[in-house]
Amino acid sequence: MIQFPLSATSTLLAIISVSALILSGCSSPLSVKSSKVSKNAKVVFDGDNYATGVSWNQVSNEELDSVAVVIDTTEGKDSQQSLKVSFAGDNYMGIGWNWKNLWAAAQGDDVRDYSDLKVDIKIVGQALPNPSAITMQLASAAETTPNGRSKAFALSLLTQAMVTDGKWHTVNIPLSALGNTKSSNAAGVEPLNLRYVREFSVATSPEEYVDFDIYVDNIRFE
Repeated sequence: MIQFPLSATSTLLAIISVSALILSGCSSPLSVKSSKVSKNAKVVFDGDNYATGVSWNQVSNEELDSVAVVIDTTEGKDSQQSLKVSFAGDNYMGIGWNWKNLWAAAQGDDVRDYSDLKVDIKIVGQALPNPSAITMQLASAAETTPNGRSKAFALSLLTQAMVTDGKWHTVNIPLSALGNTKSSNAAGVEPLNLRYVREFSVATSPEEYVDFDIYVDNIRFE
């Protein structure tokens, strides 16, 4: 069940503020192609065997913008379930999915033996975004603090056709491209620590009004 743990409110507000600050993203070595989940992958969400977690959401203008995330039971790439993220507005809107439901320092999944983050996505809607306005991000704990975060990675290699075709696509982001420096994060937020990864986020900061859904499935490390 999706829930917002009150005990984690201060931590989440710190994490959310960082998302809004670094949405400019980075240059994009990602690849986009359809691929199956490797049997050696570390899967953290697939709508089936791995479908638990807690979420947060944030918008810049609560009166004009909205974003929500639910587990959708009618749409999935390999099953009937996925994360459905709904955006409507023209300012920053983002969500996070903490698959571990862990918020303290030194807690999370160790993904140091993997080289890539892979995510299956499908985009549908009435007012679709420019692909470069969509970003993905990972969050982790650090050794001594609960806040670690990667760069916000713009999906600039998604073509407009991929956004409008209503089909599933696999986004492959090298973990090396998500590296970060402490100076690029807000005060109290450390660089991403691959030893304690526990959260995936997706956001948009469009130049004009958008109204669309992103279905997210098979979040994994390979």
